[in-house]
Amino acid sequence: MPERKEIPTAVRDLAQLLSEAQPMRRGTLSVQHLRCNKPRWPCADRPSARHGPYYRVVRVVKGRTQSRHVSAGCVEELRRQVEAGQQFRQRVE
Repeated sequence: MPERKEIPTAVRDLAQLLSEAQPMRRGTLSVQHLRCNKPRWPCADRPSARHGPYYRVVRVVKGRTQSRHVSAGCVEELRRQVEAGQQFRQRVE
């Protein structure tokens, strides 16, 4: 029977960290400022006068890009969830 070896501390700590449940989300959070293309509107000439900001969560599901518009009030929570999801995937890899 093979000798049982102790689990390295770094591996044990990582397993503990990954097992803690926390809200996370796949994808990215994007911010857009749009031009409406109406003649003589300021947004047509000046980038600083564009409409927005508009927020959306973008992710790939079964090889296809999906996006969902989100309200400005949800942005900070979604940003934390997206960052937590990215960190989780980096640690697992």
